Amino acid sequence: MKLLVLIVPVLIIPGNSFSQIYQHRFLDNDLSQYQGKKACYSRSMYNSLMENYDVTFYKIDLSAGNSSAYIEGSATVRAKVLNAGLDTFVIELYNDYTVDSVLVNDIKHYFIRTADNIIVPLSPVLSNGSAFAAQIFYHGELSQDIQDYRIGIVNNPVRQVTYTLSEPFFSKFWFPCKQVLGDKADSVYVFVTVDSTLKAGSNGLLTAIIPVGDGRVRYEWKSKYPIAYYLISLSVAGYVEYNIWARPEGIVDSILIQNYVYDSAYLEDYKHEIDATRDMVEVYSTLFGIYPFKDEKYGHCLAPIGGGMEHQTMTTLSELDFDLVSHELAHQWFGDYVTCGTWQDIWINEGFASYCEVLAREFVLEESPYDRLKSFHDYLLYHAREGNVFVPGGDFDIDYGVSYQVINLVDRIFDMALSYIKGAYLLHMIRFELQDDNLFFLALKNYLSQYGDSVATGLDFKNVLESTSGKDFTDFFDQWYFGEGYPVYDVRWDQEDDTVFLDAVQTVTASSTPFFKMPLEYKLFYNGGDTTLILFQQQNIQSFRIHVTGQVDSIEVDPDVNVLAKIESVQKGLETGSDYKRHDLKLLTSITNPFNDYIRLEFAESGDRKYVALYDISGRVILKQTTRDNSLVINTGRLKKGIYIIDINSPESTLTEKLVKE
Repeated sequence: MKLLVLIVPVLIIPGNSFSQIYQHRFLDNDLSQYQGKKACYSRSMYNSLMENYDVTFYKIDLSAGNSSAYIEGSATVRAKVLNAGLDTFVIELYNDYTVDSVLVNDIKHYFIRTADNIIVPLSPVLSNGSAFAAQIFYHGELSQDIQDYRIGIVNNPVRQVTYTLSEPFFSKFWFPCKQVLGDKADSVYVFVTVDSTLKAGSNGLLTAIIPVGDGRVRYEWKSKYPIAYYLISLSVAGYVEYNIWARPEGIVDSILIQNYVYDSAYLEDYKHEIDATRDMVEVYSTLFGIYPFKDEKYGHCLAPIGGGMEHQTMTTLSELDFDLVSHELAHQWFGDYVTCGTWQDIWINEGFASYCEVLAREFVLEESPYDRLKSFHDYLLYHAREGNVFVPGGDFDIDYGVSYQVINLVDRIFDMALSYIKGAYLLHMIRFELQDDNLFFLALKNYLSQYGDSVATGLDFKNVLESTSGKDFTDFFDQWYFGEGYPVYDVRWDQEDDTVFLDAVQTVTASSTPFFKMPLEYKLFYNGGDTTLILFQQQNIQSFRIHVTGQVDSIEVDPDVNVLAKIESVQKGLETGSDYKRHDLKLLTSITNPFNDYIRLEFAESGDRKYVALYDISGRVILKQTTRDNSLVINTGRLKKGIYIIDINSPESTLTEKLVKE
């Protein structure tokens, strides 16, 4: 997004504020309790013995059909022993399944079933650093009430599709696994034996279709990339296959886009939408870095899920809608390649993918992002008056299991307003505050480069953003990520000669976040033209002086919906006694403007203490200084060319003025 910001000379006068200081009460607190492995679980069901090994490989070898959710077969888990040693192997599998046998290093072992765990005592103890393999043979079908929640493995009799949905806690409802986000398997094989009239889709590359007799074939899918447990999938139906290839700049071989759709008629209706995926892969590869699973594929399996699920390299989709496809494809970077470190940081997945819907419209369709942003904006004004984007820790202190409590927890994690749409708006506001698209996308690339094939938290992204941009986003994350609600503005203005006087009053929708320190665009309309400028609000009530060259007819606040805020009113006419009329502005006799290597201030007042602060245009403090002298020289040799704001306060006067370094 290229923001053309025309800034006219502006004087900013702080008024008497009723703002409270917003303490960094989330960032200052110890968040370690939210960022460990146990955040993936409820407190009562997590088995700490799983911390004694690291998963390196899953092989799932099942027989399945498209007319029921019955499965049978085996799952092999290869792992490496951690800590002092392993005397008990624990893996998760839902109790509805019958476990026929368990082998560890090809030796049959005694096992215990309890609380959806398979517990296998080991003798002798496996030593620290040693590798081992456990194979679990099992069979069964989930009860209908489980299927109704759309978790684990599900059969839809109308469409005749059997498919999996595992996010966030439900991989154990179809294969034995370790549900810890930070423990990605290095690779995965998914073998599915089906009737020869069906196709089975899954992760990675389809390496073989092997006849096994009785009119059945085995689809052998293999992926060599690290993968989180909940991103492993299968889907079985009488699919029609349609393949295309993308070729982003910078790669030698084309990227396969493999599509399993319901039938030929559906393919004919949606071929154009499928073809658009090629453009998305190429554009996203330019914006974020090459598609992270380029040596395998990207693909779609259709299933009646009411949306989409970003299974790594093979998304499951309800329909081939442009916004849905762009969202799920974006997850291959944000969610799959880099996965949220805890479910409380789901913003790393869903907020980023939702913002990519905006980016796809902007860079693939080459249309203005305004319409998509405006729909997000209007939705949030109604649905996001309270609540955090970061999922508070207390929301995880519930019983784990298949119950309404768990469904409520899942609903909170995947809250449409907070995790998805407000999460997307946070990224757009970061882009707006940076005022530099190259810097914004560089921060995304740096983040992906640093945490690729691993996991990250919201604070990890904040650290990369700050190191890339050189800007402090502590206030931003306090307000928008850990805070609640959004600001509401009432603006009044008037004009005298060549000066517009403007009062901006900010209130909020959630008392837990009493103020949003933020930039806001103001568009001034003249007879025959307009000017857009950015004013940075630093307190609840703030007054501004704006030098203009013509008669202003009207003012529009945040015309491009670049921030999440409700503009309650914009009215011409200031009340008597407004802040700008209460200040004597004859504080200086001279100031160097424009300036080069220094700024020299000559004060009209002597003896009184003067407080001087210099800010860049984003509101970041460059320096602060105090003096009682009649003059002050500020060394600015190291500052970049551009626009700065100087703020001077004395016991009797206040002055803020725009300065330009040439």
